[in-house]
Amino acid sequence: MAWASNRNLRFSPTFSISLILLSLALLPFGMQASFPLWAIGTIFHLGFTLFVLSLWTNYTTFDIQHSNPS
Repeated sequence: MAWASNRNLRFSPTFSISLILLSLALLPFGMQASFPLWAIGTIFHLGFTLFVLSLWTNYTTFDIQHSNPS
């Protein structure tokens, strides 16, 4: 399982964060382009957050040292 690696798990939400940042960059050009990117990015980010939390709570391969703010 590729997600079982703590190193890979740290970079999993970068895609959703990049969508949210792109939506902020497109905000001056109009809400029609900005809002869909923001909505998709926040849904993906919520999904990644719930996925990572479920991995932390359900798998015993992670130690307390793996839980850090990054």
